Amino acid sequence: MTTIIEVNQRFLFMSDVLTELGNIPAERVRLHPSPGTATIADFERLTKSDGLYELIDNTLVRKPMGSQEGLITPYLALLIHPYILKHHLGLFYGESALYQFESGVILSPDLSFISWDCLPSRQRPVGSILSIVPSLVIEVLSQSNTAVEMRRKRVIYFGAGVECVWEVDIELRTLTAYHNADEYVRYTRNDTVVGEPMLPGFTLSLSELFSMYDIQG
Repeated sequence: MTTIIEVNQRFLFMSDVLTELGNIPAERVRLHPSPGTATIADFERLTKSDGLYELIDNTLVRKPMGSQEGLITPYLALLIHPYILKHHLGLFYGESALYQFESGVILSPDLSFISWDCLPSRQRPVGSILSIVPSLVIEVLSQSNTAVEMRRKRVIYFGAGVECVWEVDIELRTLTAYHNADEYVRYTRNDTVVGEPMLPGFTLSLSELFSMYDIQG
């Protein structure tokens, strides 16, 4: 029996694939289906059976999530989600939320917020992949995330209509708030981040967040 492997002619070498994806480590790129040929059906099937992927330009990319990111992300949710619930601002999702931003692109931010005002009839969306654009996206950086990769994601986010992107760097103890792909305000451990305009009245103490992360028994 002969197996036919479809190959996207944009890529001559694996280095071409990695360059397009932002110089990420090769072990994060799935080679079957071949880069540039993966479909949404492939994405759904493999995400269910083989862990969390993102689909970027029809290429399946493993989403990195280590123990450090897995520890601080729930702390972030603990500080933000109660405020959203109390003030009935919208819906707050974890990393299992999947958003299709354009053809061949499905991303899974670590945390995301959708304002009720962005939802048709102010109803919770259904389906395994959301076509709604979140107001706020939060990404907790992993060691294998590259600056080029994260900028490319920001271009996708803001091109779709996301209002703000927060990137949390655990090693540097910073939160960088982007309002477009390149302009940002960087907050350090002793700063307080304001939630305007997505989360009116909300403030996030980075001292509290990183103290929760750094706690010892």
